[in-house]
Amino acid sequence: GGGRVLKKSSLVTPREGWPALQRTGISMRACDAPPHKRGAYFELVLDEDYMQGQHMFLAMAATHDPQNILDMLQQHPWNLDALLQMSDMYSQMGEQQRGCELLERALFALEMAFPAAFSSALGSVRLSYLHPPNRLLFSALFRQLLAVGRRGCARTATELAKLILSLAPDEDPVGVLLCIDHYALRSKAFELVLNLHDFYLNTPHSHPHHHAAWMPNFAFARALARWHLAPNPSPPSSSSSEDHQPLPSAEALLRRALLLHPAVLSLLLHKASVVGNSPLWRQALSHPVFAGAEGAVSETSRHLHAIFVERNLALWKAPNVLAWLQTVVKNLLDAVDRGEVRAEPPEPAPPLPPGLYRHVVVANFSDAITTIPREALEEAGAEMGVR
Repeated sequence: GGGRVLKKSSLVTPREGWPALQRTGISMRACDAPPHKRGAYFELVLDEDYMQGQHMFLAMAATHDPQNILDMLQQHPWNLDALLQMSDMYSQMGEQQRGCELLERALFALEMAFPAAFSSALGSVRLSYLHPPNRLLFSALFRQLLAVGRRGCARTATELAKLILSLAPDEDPVGVLLCIDHYALRSKAFELVLNLHDFYLNTPHSHPHHHAAWMPNFAFARALARWHLAPNPSPPSSSSSEDHQPLPSAEALLRRALLLHPAVLSLLLHKASVVGNSPLWRQALSHPVFAGAEGAVSETSRHLHAIFVERNLALWKAPNVLAWLQTVVKNLLDAVDRGEVRAEPPEPAPPLPPGLYRHVVVANFSDAITTIPREALEEAGAEMGVR
């Protein structure tokens, strides 16, 4: 039965008409840190009643009939897997509002399980992704990050990205480091982009994400952030001391990104559909710096390039940014042709770990939602049944 839900939540706003919370079967407790890890670790716990509902969910999911999952949600209205699966399905049907509501219900159930010691220390508490129930929280938070980003709430998406990253900073299991820069750029948090890049740049080589500063998204985001902060930088003062070296210009940073990841340019320009109408772009892509670059990259780099372009195309397609990119590419190639610049990165990049983010799906970083025909869902959307 429905009941008024009035408990305070910081992740979502509870809605009138949601089922009464009562017992969800979801709780959270403090636990030991994994080997060689430090910090205050917590883990989600699913009780016996919840697991009975989970067995029913798995049986209903095996029928491939969404209506069966909706019916099951009548009996177990706070089953997280069922809420997340139906949220995805409604989104794919183009019913974003219903999809968002089910996702918010899952987040609400999760947040109501947070003990005070967890809620009050968000940002410094940790969850191991290796503990299977914890993955439900990562999954729900990442879905919410994508959902609010698609609604244009870039600042909220940035805060969610920071929260998810803080829960498992060494693992980054859902790939937040592949998109936090994007939302920060969109919310004009340019200093955050630069600070994140510098943080990973200055980590010891043993740090699990030392390579992040050389990933394509951070290399290009750093240049774009610097450009937004100082599109027309003044020349460095001759009085600059060694202790206060002038910051590298946006153009220098973009050159570095292009030389680190030359294969990105062709991918980006073709995705933006600007090559055909531009002799200048065609000429640039045929230059030895960029021609054939795609064939020389590893499978891991190719995967990260695809994610970068999918996630950031809109930022780089903006006419003023595209014009700047063209100017920098032309200047770079002229400098290479004159022998003033070597066609290689200014500093050696650490190798990207093989299989890095292999589990991360490119489509998850798109603002486009793949819709499926309503008929194919066997009229599951005809009646919500769980309001």
